[in-house]
Amino acid sequence: MVELTWKQEKKLSRIYRQINSLCVFLEVLMQMDMGHNRNQRKHVLAFICGKAQELSSTITKDYKKLEINNDLWLKDGFTNATEENEESINHSKLFMRKRQRKFNNIKHTCELAGIKVKIRYDMTDILNYTQN
Repeated sequence: MVELTWKQEKKLSRIYRQINSLCVFLEVLMQMDMGHNRNQRKHVLAFICGKAQELSSTITKDYKKLEINNDLWLKDGFTNATEENEESINHSKLFMRKRQRKFNNIKHTCELAGIKVKIRYDMTDILNYTQN
């Protein structure tokens, strides 16, 4: 069981929405014809999509064992933490760091491929990418 604050849960939720939106965007792109470099582009997009789907399924599993606990936290930091609370706080920080690191790696790979990671994509994003 992982205890997160509402801020950490909000951040995790944002990552989850961005990853799911990215997966749908990449799946649409892979179905389109992208000119003479299409095989190379599709391999890169498939790699990114695989990593994004892996993170999405990990976060989905995490939500099953997630608990929101704001009793451990104050506005300016932590309350007087006991050893048990400190362990829970450190575990939640490590948990979020791992998810954020995976997300940042995917985001960086997308930037190298010319894709901006957003929460919501539309048809103009797809057309702009395929014309580049």
